[in-house]
Formats: sequence, C-alpha cells, structure tokens
Amino acid sequence: MDTRTGTGERVLVVDDEKALCIFAQRMLEKLGYEVTIALEGEEAVQEYISASEEGRPYHVVIVDLTLPRGIGGRDVMKKLLEFDPDATGVVSSGNPGDSVMVNYEDHGFQESLAKPYDLNELRRLMNSLFELRTL
Repeated sequence: MDTRTGTGERVLVVDDEKALCIFAQRMLEKLGYEVTIALEGEEAVQEYISASEEGRPYHVVIVDLTLPRGIGGRDVMKKLLEFDPDATGVVSSGNPGDSVMVNYEDHGFQESLAKPYDLNELRRLMNSLFELRTL
C-alpha cells in the first residue's frame, strides 16, 4: 500500500528535541513531503523567511509549543504571520490539554498535533491542511 499523500510540499518541523525532529522528518518524508528541521524558534523564523525569499516557501510549519531556548511556539507563529499572513501553522505539544493546544486558532494556528507523533495522525493532519488550502 502506498502511504504517500504529499507531492513534495515543503514542511518545516520545529522542536528542541533533535530526535523527535528526525522522527517527524522520516514520517513526513514517507508521506511524500520535503522536510527541513529547526531546533530553535529564531532559527525557524529565519529559515522560513529565507526560503520564501528564495522562492521555495514552506507550505506547513509544525512547531513545538515549548522551546526552552529563545522564542516559543506562539511567538514563532506570530512572527511568521507578520511576515506571511497566509502561513499555515500546526502547534505541537506533549500536553494536549494546554490552552494553546485546545484553542489553537486563537493563536494563529490551523491545527494542533499531540506528541508522540503517529503516522496515521500525521497523514490525517496533512490531508486536512491541504484540503483547506485548496478550497
């Protein structure tokens, strides 16, 4: 069975845990996405801006809510939206009951994703995000 749902769309995964980033990257690549990882919020913002300016924009950013060094997930999304009002963001956390996870739209995110990541949940999430983008 072909597990691919993506067609090379670009995804930026932001998390301070490198192993989790690599795990997410492998799953998303298996689903057919091109993935870049960032371990800090400011790094993610700069990567997003640089890629956009180079004509290789990210279609989705999955960002951990809690990034201990520098700016956290809410501020990452705020900065991305200031640069690109159409940025598509997914907030991620190991605490699905956090108010930002529950009320993600109030913070500029389109979806929330609980950790640990699951391949089927990632597939569902990405499909729903790209359905929204094509409406």
